[in-house]
Amino acid sequence: MELPILRFFDQLHRQLDAVESSWPLQFSRLVWIREVHRLLRDEWLDLDRRIRQLTPLLEHQEEAYQRFQRSVGYLELRMYREAKEQLDAIIRAVPDTVLSYLLRAIVLYELHEYEKALHDLRLLDAVVDAPPLSGIIRHLLACALAKTGRWEEAKDRFEQLYRLNPGNEEVMFNLALCYYHLGYLQQALYLMRNLSALRPDDQQMKQLLAYFSRHATT
Repeated sequence: MELPILRFFDQLHRQLDAVESSWPLQFSRLVWIREVHRLLRDEWLDLDRRIRQLTPLLEHQEEAYQRFQRSVGYLELRMYREAKEQLDAIIRAVPDTVLSYLLRAIVLYELHEYEKALHDLRLLDAVVDAPPLSGIIRHLLACALAKTGRWEEAKDRFEQLYRLNPGNEEVMFNLALCYYHLGYLQQALYLMRNLSALRPDDQQMKQLLAYFSRHATT
């Protein structure tokens, strides 16, 4: 099997041959080869680390898949504790499964175990940066922060989400609640008016708007 990387190594060997056979020593070429070697070594170590992380998944793939399917079924039936048992077992065997962590965070949130949900969501937020998962994680993280009374941090999170998508009604509503709890009543009222305009037939929204209006003027 001929791989491009093998041809590249062959080129490096020829470069070293040229360095060894020349006099005076070609210092700049040798420095360049050493730097390339360092970069290749770092990339190889990173690749080896990732392969080692995935090896347990291969060993437990069938069991993990069955448990994951069962956990999704339990979640749909709102059997949250049963779903959590399945997800805990997957994570013990395969600690780096992003979807299992996310599903467990959702289950913990539904069980009102917000601190534990926050733990998983913060781990995910640190390593997942690609949509759509990143958006789901950050939204749920902001909700969990609000549920634990961390209104300032929740506000910051929802403001980031709102800037990314000002038309997201759920984000708008949650940000309005954060503003209200932090005493930013005019900002909360502004968002609630926008929401009420988007949902003209929503009676609950009208009641909330009236409530916010009363408190913003007192």
